[in-house]
Amino acid sequence: MLTEFFTWRSIKGAFGRAKIVWAYGRRIFDLESRVERLEKEMGELKGENAPRYRACPQCGKRDYRPQATYEQDLDPFSGQSILHKHWLCYSCGHTKDEQTWIQK
Repeated sequence: MLTEFFTWRSIKGAFGRAKIVWAYGRRIFDLESRVERLEKEMGELKGENAPRYRACPQCGKRDYRPQATYEQDLDPFSGQSILHKHWLCYSCGHTKDEQTWIQK
């Protein structure tokens, strides 16, 4: 009676698909455990020793942050633009403007 509904090929195919799904599920579980391990390691690195910002050229403290960044197109047909960055030290107030040429 069961042989009328299920053939060896259909049973074999179902088990083959189950093996593929099982392997895929294991890979997902392994990736999740790797991500959790990496997040834990990153959390350990984010302590007092990890530098957050650049060191200020004037006072030396690591509080030198980019305040504003914007891009200015020189000519729409040349494909060149200038990237402007304004840096500010939150400790001593030192500022610096950088301009970088960009070829698109």
